[in-house]
Amino acid sequence: MNTTQPRTHPKSGIFAPSARAARKQQQAAARAAHAAIVQPMLSVLIAELRPHGSLPRACAAAGINSATLWNWRQRDATLDHDVRRAMQFAKSDAVDFAKWAVL
Repeated sequence: MNTTQPRTHPKSGIFAPSARAARKQQQAAARAAHAAIVQPMLSVLIAELRPHGSLPRACAAAGINSATLWNWRQRDATLDHDVRRAMQFAKSDAVDFAKWAVL
């Protein structure tokens, strides 16, 4: 089989991508759609996590199951780092200082 020429339909002559290429294209589109949906949830989660540091409370506010967040944190090192920093901020005295500065 000659792999240098694109595959075309025998009757219509229209280019037909391979099943692997079509699957990769569908996966890329699904990843992009998933990121567009998840990103606003994560920003709400981090914003809710910074003042009090409670994961269940922040997950409820963002509309994310805590088990789902745990799986995402295991897969994404950047998300895990952001969550840890938000929790450290909540444990530090910076929250009290920020509240005092506003008053």
